[in-house]
Amino acid sequence: MKKRLKAAIILVLAVVTLLGNSLSVFAGTWYTTAKGWSYQEDDGSLATGWKDINGKRYRFDPDGHMITGWFSQNNTWYLLKLDGSMAVGWAQDNGNWYYLAGDGVMCVGWVKTGGKWYYLNKDGAMRTEKLVADGTVYRFDSSGAWIEN
Repeated sequence: MKKRLKAAIILVLAVVTLLGNSLSVFAGTWYTTAKGWSYQEDDGSLATGWKDINGKRYRFDPDGHMITGWFSQNNTWYLLKLDGSMAVGWAQDNGNWYYLAGDGVMCVGWVKTGGKWYYLNKDGAMRTEKLVADGTVYRFDSSGAWIEN
């Protein structure tokens, strides 16, 4: 799956290079500048804020540049992947695992997914060491899943 994705990205970048750093995609046009990727609407305006494009959600700054990496809005954190699309589900960053809900919001505290419970610290990083809370000790296996006593 990763090899196919990598090959698809390389193909898209090659096509973009051949087309002079622009790529028409259905209703708008992606193009790149020195500051990164932007998306131009059919009316000529640049996408700003949140934008759904071809089934993926992206975030653009007020100048129309696509944002990648961690993004905070109203004290809520989102992770925008290298391709700019919003991450959902499990995502790894700087050696830590994070869980992002279906709306992209970074989760904290207890999360149940795949039939297992996980604890995500205040910074959203999945806990892999024991946790002591209210006099109770919680232990986690190497995948970060809670080991029920």
